[in-house]
Amino acid sequence: MTAPVVSRPAEHTSGPGRLWWLPAGGQGNGLDDDAWAPVLQVSQQIVPILLSVLGGAGVPAYAAPARPVTARLRDTGQRPESSQLQVGTSAYGGGGSGPDGRDARPGAGDGAARRQRMALTGARQISGAALCFAAVAVLAARAGDDGSLARADRMAFERVWARRSQAGIAVARAVSAVAEPVVAYPVLAMTGALAAPRTGWRKACMPCLVVAGGAAARRLASQLMARPRPPAEAWLITPEGFSLPSKHTTLAALTAGACVRTLTSRTSAARSAPLLAAAVVGASRVYLGVHWPTDVIAGWLFADGWLLLAGSRTLSTT
Repeated sequence: MTAPVVSRPAEHTSGPGRLWWLPAGGQGNGLDDDAWAPVLQVSQQIVPILLSVLGGAGVPAYAAPARPVTARLRDTGQRPESSQLQVGTSAYGGGGSGPDGRDARPGAGDGAARRQRMALTGARQISGAALCFAAVAVLAARAGDDGSLARADRMAFERVWARRSQAGIAVARAVSAVAEPVVAYPVLAMTGALAAPRTGWRKACMPCLVVAGGAAARRLASQLMARPRPPAEAWLITPEGFSLPSKHTTLAALTAGACVRTLTSRTSAARSAPLLAAAVVGASRVYLGVHWPTDVIAGWLFADGWLLLAGSRTLSTT
């Protein structure tokens, strides 16, 4: 994971859209670009997590305070600060804004218009992915304190714990086993083999690459947030690593989403498959006592954000 670094050179570099015209006083993930687009405002507390995750996905990102320095100095109410997140858009065909508000990578003809549409769609998908990752960070922060979300988390977990049965445990073990890597990756390989005659082998390999990258990014994010698991006396299996986001939930949602998007172009199926897989597998992990309910929600959000990133990165080649 690339540590956030200050990404505003002192001297201007060539061409509009370089980092020199981005707002001062911010931080980036070490990746530069020629064209940039603002996507959303987020709390400064979760900026390092967003920059790290986007950097792991190869997406240039930069975050700077959303309010001017003068406005922050006049504010005596100690209002929580937010940051404006910007992402590089060159990989999606240009379409970012330069310092004068115009397209940072102008072109002519239908090709330029098509690249601009692709860039807009890519920026929207990155915006959605950033929102998902921001929601994961918020869940980790709120569930880790003693607020209402943490209390609701414990209450729901204890109710499930008190109502477990032998039949339910057997079903939960079987469902949880489906989301193990030894099952998920062969399924991805078979999906690629089915798609290869239609898409070619290069594109058929994408599901495995997307899921493997997402699983690695989830592990890094989990180590960064370091949320403890439920009490060990509730465990019916031996887990590994930290609790949030749920590994099995994330892997199930990633696998379902990658497979469906490879085999069909139906948007409804591509959106519903990860949610259904996350709900079923996540419920089994809570039932087995190794995850809090918010871990499951975070796993689905993380997988959904990663799939959005993967979709945006392939727009320029489809």
